[in-house]
Amino acid sequence: MKTLKKRHFVSKLPRKSIPETYEELARFYVPRPLHDDMEYEAAVEVVDWLAGHALNRDQDDYLEAVSVFVKAYEDETEPPARKISGLELLRYLLEENDVAGKDLGKLLGVDASVASRILSGQRKLTPQDLRILSGRFRVPADLLVRE
Repeated sequence: MKTLKKRHFVSKLPRKSIPETYEELARFYVPRPLHDDMEYEAAVEVVDWLAGHALNRDQDDYLEAVSVFVKAYEDETEPPARKISGLELLRYLLEENDVAGKDLGKLLGVDASVASRILSGQRKLTPQDLRILSGRFRVPADLLVRE
């Protein structure tokens, strides 16, 4: 017979007012390391409950403690984000903005063959190209030169 884990949801959180002290808050949910998705969901519920309110020092410290455990669990369980290269970002920006390769050439003031070489990775972006693209797509230039 499978034993069900005790649910850690904190649906009994007071809805009218937030307890004033850390100790009072801990009576509803004790901040501690998270070990599974149910504990994680309960902690996120607490964070959502407190977020957006003007908090006193105890309330803020409590929110900070719960948030630290939430972040640690997320860091442990979520795969790291893959960094995309500058060329991948440029291709994505062009596609999302309906800018064709020949339009890239016009935007940069170069002929279509140069734009094609940029998009194929055979030619690197110049500092002038980076300024133009950064301004046009509102992204930091350093993101466009990442390997």
